[in-house]
Amino acid sequence: MSSFLGEISELTTVEFKIVSLTVSAESPLMLHTRLRYDLAGSGKGYYREERVGYWDLDWERYQGKKLVLRKWQAVEETRSRTPSPIFVEISSQVLGGNSSYTEQMLQGTDYWRTVLDAASGIDVYGNNGLAVGDIDDDGFDELYICQPAGLPNRLYRNRGDGSFEDVTEAAGVGVLDNASSALFADVD
Repeated sequence: MSSFLGEISELTTVEFKIVSLTVSAESPLMLHTRLRYDLAGSGKGYYREERVGYWDLDWERYQGKKLVLRKWQAVEETRSRTPSPIFVEISSQVLGGNSSYTEQMLQGTDYWRTVLDAASGIDVYGNNGLAVGDIDDDGFDELYICQPAGLPNRLYRNRGDGSFEDVTEAAGVGVLDNASSALFADVD
């Protein structure tokens, strides 16, 4: 396995999934499996490497008891490597000038569950999405953030200088119903 991992010295993600399983013989029992893998890690000289691929594995029942791996073949692999982080957290820099960011967005679900009346229908197990689109045709994308029931969705207008302003009230889009997703569409 170390020759397969190469320069990866620390694994941060290891995921395997059997995507197909077929019986190729009954006696002795022989199985063919296709396994999808997703490995991510870091090493000397780079920040992150990720490998996603498939292996074909052939198994045979040994002495009527356990399955023994007879063949392990790499089918395909996609590999990516980056020398530095691709994404950097800048939310507080671009949204921090808005009271709605500090008073609403930075509070976790546990906080809102204790503050909001259960009758509002807050769903603490759901995921809320967002939409990105240019609402004022200035060439900069705005950000519409969906919220659980009882909290107003938020529309942040891109000022074009690396910051956003909350225009939720002016736009009349502070919907209090549970919103799991949104979409910007130009219909004219």
